[in-house]
Amino acid sequence: MATAKRALSNGDGTEVQLMEDAVVTRTTFDAAGKPQEPMEIRGDFLHAFMDTEQVKSNRPVKLTRGGDVFVGDSMAYDNLDRVLQLEGRVRGTLQARPARPVR
Repeated sequence: MATAKRALSNGDGTEVQLMEDAVVTRTTFDAAGKPQEPMEIRGDFLHAFMDTEQVKSNRPVKLTRGGDVFVGDSMAYDNLDRVLQLEGRVRGTLQARPARPVR
C-alpha cells in the first residue's frame, strides 16, 4: 500500500513516483497465516516499480518495523528478494524483544 500528497504514474501504471510525505507499507504473514508487524518506508520521494516489486529513493528515507527504526540518505528495496539497501549516513535502532519460551 502506498500514499503521498502527490503521485505521478506512467501510462500503464508500472512505475509510480510518490512525492511529499510518501509512505509505502508492506504487511507480511508467517507460515501459519498470522500477520507480522508491517514494514513502513517514509520519505519525501519514493519511486515504486510495480512489475519488479521494487521501491527506490535517492533522498533520505526512514524505515520502521515495530520498534526498530533505520534511516539513510538513499535506499533500494526489492520485495521479491526481501533485500533492503540503505546508503549514505545510515543509522539504526533495534528494540529488544522478549525471549521466546524454550520448548
